[in-house]
Amino acid sequence: MKLSTSPHQIGQIVWELTLKCNLKCIHCGSNAGKPRKNELTTTEALNLCNDLIQLKPKEICLMGGEPFLRKDWIHIAQKITDNNIHLLFITNGYNNSTHLIRQLVKLNPYGIATSLDGGIPTTHDKIRG
Repeated sequence: MKLSTSPHQIGQIVWELTLKCNLKCIHCGSNAGKPRKNELTTTEALNLCNDLIQLKPKEICLMGGEPFLRKDWIHIAQKITDNNIHLLFITNGYNNSTHLIRQLVKLNPYGIATSLDGGIPTTHDKIRG
């Protein structure tokens, strides 16, 4: 008897690449700031990426801390897009250098999310630390 494949597909995997962050948001659920002592090496992260790709999700969302503070984020992101999986980012948007923007344009991510906190700069700065 042939087993049928499951009709279900993983919709989205959210991967916290690092706890390292350049802000100190009072609402941070990850308590981000400093990187974990034992964060994955680049090789370990790429191996995990291969494992996640085997699950055939529709999307992989990279977040942190601040994902763009991880030096190898581009290699991980490229592996995801090379495997035709939608790539998303959750970022605080604080690091918006021209170099970063150019890398993102080349990757053509499916989505980038950030948040804005209040229209008054002092309120925003208080929330974001």
